[in-house]
Amino acid sequence: MKNFSFLFLSLLSIAVMVSSCKKSDTVAPYITLEGDNPMTITLNDSWEDPGAKATDNYDKDITSRIIVTHDIPINGVENGEGPTKETGKYTVTYSVSDDAGNNSVKNRTVNVKNGVDKYMGDYDVDRTGNNVHIA
Repeated sequence: MKNFSFLFLSLLSIAVMVSSCKKSDTVAPYITLEGDNPMTITLNDSWEDPGAKATDNYDKDITSRIIVTHDIPINGVENGEGPTKETGKYTVTYSVSDDAGNNSVKNRTVNVKNGVDKYMGDYDVDRTGNNVHIA
């Protein structure tokens, strides 16, 4: 009986030590954006989300859990992908949670510009004979 009590107390001590050493997960997952941030697209061009990846110290790859929302005005599609219908500065939000309930959020800025914006600027005009050269 003495050996049994000693064995029982030894096993109980080991169990208490192991359970007290177990770390709880308090670290939030990490989100990595794919593609540019900020991102610039032209009005009426189709916006396609380049996506993101999420990793967690315990749960490893949790990319499939990412929830994406955005305020980009898209023709005919709510909160999806498609041709843009208004110029402006918009936000795409990526959020994810791990099994322990730790949350992460990362934002991407999307600038929708009018197609003529790339031609805006000052130009020098040189007229030689019947030819006009814009520099």
